[in-house]
Amino acid sequence: MLDYALSLIARFFNLVLTALPIGIALGIGRFFGTLAYFVNYRRAKVAYANMRAAFGGEKEPAEIRNIVKDLYRNFGQMLVEVVRMPSIDKPYMDKYVEVPGWDNFTDAISEGRGVIYLTGHFGNWELCSIVSALRGFPLFVLAREQKMRRLNDLLNMARESKGCKVIKKGMATREIYEHLEKNGVVGILSDQDAGKRGVFINFFGRPTSSPRGAFALARKTQSVIIPAFAARTGGPYHKIFLESPIEISNEGDGYSNELEAMQKFASVLESYIRKYPSQWLWLHKRWKSTSLRKVIILSDGKKGHLNQSLSVCEKIKESRREFGYSDIDTEERIIEVSYKSGSKRALMAFLAPIISPFCLLRMKLLKYCLDLESYDQIKKTYADIVISCGSEMTPVNVLFSRENCAKSAIIMKPSLVSLGSFDIAIIPEHDRPPRRENVVRTMGMPNLVSPKKIESDLRALERMVELDGKRNIGLFIGGDNKNYSIDASLIEEILKNVVGAAHELGANILVTTSRRTSNEISNLLKAKLGAKGLAKLLIIASERNPEWAVGGILGASSVVVVSGESTSMLSEAASSGRHVIAFRPRRKPRMRGNDKHEIFLKKLSAAGFIHLSETKDLKDDIVALMESDDEPKRLNDNEKIYEAVKRLV
Repeated sequence: MLDYALSLIARFFNLVLTALPIGIALGIGRFFGTLAYFVNYRRAKVAYANMRAAFGGEKEPAEIRNIVKDLYRNFGQMLVEVVRMPSIDKPYMDKYVEVPGWDNFTDAISEGRGVIYLTGHFGNWELCSIVSALRGFPLFVLAREQKMRRLNDLLNMARESKGCKVIKKGMATREIYEHLEKNGVVGILSDQDAGKRGVFINFFGRPTSSPRGAFALARKTQSVIIPAFAARTGGPYHKIFLESPIEISNEGDGYSNELEAMQKFASVLESYIRKYPSQWLWLHKRWKSTSLRKVIILSDGKKGHLNQSLSVCEKIKESRREFGYSDIDTEERIIEVSYKSGSKRALMAFLAPIISPFCLLRMKLLKYCLDLESYDQIKKTYADIVISCGSEMTPVNVLFSRENCAKSAIIMKPSLVSLGSFDIAIIPEHDRPPRRENVVRTMGMPNLVSPKKIESDLRALERMVELDGKRNIGLFIGGDNKNYSIDASLIEEILKNVVGAAHELGANILVTTSRRTSNEISNLLKAKLGAKGLAKLLIIASERNPEWAVGGILGASSVVVVSGESTSMLSEAASSGRHVIAFRPRRKPRMRGNDKHEIFLKKLSAAGFIHLSETKDLKDDIVALMESDDEPKRLNDNEKIYEAVKRLV
């Protein structure tokens, strides 16, 4: 019934639009095109994201939005011209249509060879066949069948009104082959995603799946390919550019010859799209099958948060390997994000969930709240997947992923933004996350520690430090946060116990701090351990922080002692498969959220991943675990995260 109703409407518009002057008819087309931009907003978002992917930082967001609107207006005008096609005659063509490069076509015909007009969904591509027919060369037009039969028949009647013949795609390859063998002319569109069966060529800097059929036909029939592009130059005026012919040799490797020709055509098409960006049909997912995926990590400058995001990115790479992609098919980039002020950060957190659906406001809010360098990077960058960790990056993730129609992953529970705004939310159990399909509940925090990384980092450490074949005690010192403090008296007690245990066991001490460790504590460690040569390795993270430090120390140590305020360090240590002892820092008098961290420690302890130790018992606990025959338990949240990101990719 819908097909029948729409076919009646189409016939009515044919009568009306044919009777009207062309200028007025095209004005109606532009009006309905503008209306379609707002009604068909879902496709408009795809077009916007496609342009961000193609042009990167070349065009401002506002410019891209205007191009998308012009695209819809051009498409509206094209539909008017399609409806009027039966009434188009040679005087109309002579008045409104120029054909630069017509000699390229006639020269090919004079050689007694078949010709393939090869074009894309560019400008009014239907005009190519009409012009050719009115100049005495009717085409066989290869066309995809539309879902609605009556509308499809009306469209094909218009296409065949000047003597061309429509061939259903996939139904009559033999007929096209014979037509080209007889030096006929065929029109084919070749610019949409061809799926896994397509051939990958470079298009706007990305591997792009493209159909090979036209090029295989040209080689087998020794036909000439003429790239043809109908560009609207204003109102009813068009130029149909016929480019230099592309010939495909049968000599040597035929497939390689076809691939070279496909790349030539793609490069020519790209040049026309760059010149007339609003005249290509950006509405389809052209890069749906591309092997390249761009993963953007939004960083708040905190090393622990960055490592958690990087660990999720590693799982994305790992899952893509399972699907047959290599690591170079996953392009990773880190964007450091800073706000102009604390008040702007608060404003972003409040407004981002409200305005994220509105493309006109997303980039304006980012520009208003972020510092210039951060905004400039976000504006110029396209993403397929966006990852962030921490509450500060959550609103930026929402806006940036929506801007690119990208998948999104967050780590930690957001405050004001709904979990439904993200494809994956990785949240530790102590934050009490709800049970939802997109929520991954973990015991610890995501981290980069794995058997492979530990082995690699240990080799790097051993190149720097001679361990003398002794056993090793690892010591990880963090720093103050809003709830806990690490003061000099506490560290002196810890060092006394660790040094005592090392002396009793004949073990080395390997120490690293975090970037949060205060200068006072760093200087104390240097005085107590470094100057006296009691530590085999002492790394002060604020001075140098080699990539192998954490993994190397974990790999070398039998027992690891960790300050208990850091969920990141504890998660890394618990994931190493070593005996882990956590000591509690001092609680601040006005401690906020005083139960969450305690829940985290108790859960890890109850599950056997860490051993909670009082400072006075630390030496005995180190010695007992070092001498123990019990196998340490290894925290492994990675499998949960891996299964989640498999769904994401």
